[in-house]
Amino acid sequence: MHRQILLGCHIPNLGSLNRTVLKRLLFPITLLILATAASGFISGPIVISPSSPSERDVIRATFTEASSGCQINISTVVTGTVVRTTMFISSVGCVSGPPPVPVPREISFGPLAPNTYTYEFYEDYEGGPQLLISRQPLVVSAAPPIPALSSNSLVLLVVALTGIALSALGRATGQ
Repeated sequence: MHRQILLGCHIPNLGSLNRTVLKRLLFPITLLILATAASGFISGPIVISPSSPSERDVIRATFTEASSGCQINISTVVTGTVVRTTMFISSVGCVSGPPPVPVPREISFGPLAPNTYTYEFYEDYEGGPQLLISRQPLVVSAAPPIPALSSNSLVLLVVALTGIALSALGRATGQ
């Protein structure tokens, strides 16, 4: 008896299966394979930190990618008040089979000038149409000034340190 293999199951005489049964088997299997092959998708929210960045901060966007081993390239571009991150997904290295594995990712960008920005995250699978995954506001504030000494205080500090240094030298030389 001739046996054919369909997804690891031995089915005697595949030709006797009617078209309806075959369609019912192949449709969900095809969807599963396509979903697995195209998985480089983001699961969960994209978190921006620090939550209230200043003009001095490097900003991080963290997210979880559902990975099947596909080759990933990520770029971030700032155009005006739009910060756009695009995750380019290639089918190179993709593994069809087990469910995708969650992989934490982090992108850094900035510092940015104080302003209100829109942060957008897109996926691009094999150069196809880009899919908007997330859009959220991003407010970058002016950093508080760095404390500095006044000119008079700086002169007083230099005189005091010079006096301490001369006193220490005098003791070291025995004078």
